[in-house]
Amino acid sequence: MAYRVGTTRGSAFGRVFFLLVNIFYAVALAGVSMMSEPPYVPVLSRTDWLSHGLAYLVQSLLLFLLFREMLPRWSAIAAAAGTAMLFGVVMEVVQLVMPGRFFELHDVLANTVGIIVGVLVLAGIGPLVRARPGDVPS
Repeated sequence: MAYRVGTTRGSAFGRVFFLLVNIFYAVALAGVSMMSEPPYVPVLSRTDWLSHGLAYLVQSLLLFLLFREMLPRWSAIAAAAGTAMLFGVVMEVVQLVMPGRFFELHDVLANTVGIIVGVLVLAGIGPLVRARPGDVPS
């Protein structure tokens, strides 16, 4: 069955639920990104790049769950990756005007690595995820 624009995918509850989850996560991530002294997490304290990668890995997975309610699988993966990347770059640019915060290219690269890992996870678990009408078989 081919996917047509305007076709309803997923449930209204699913779309609203995943939208709210993504809004909450984005606000929390933005809040931590704007703190002059982010919270101390012992496991992540020595590896700033790891915390960035994990944060954007989670964000890309959450965004996929939202976009999957509206788009075919591969389009949802692309939309999730693009949105997470845009959000990460915007957070770094906003830090240019925040006292005690700085734009750091290695943070953008760490975010990108987390997003790529998220895409690879989504591509790898594709056969395990329940297919929806319009999804192209792998």
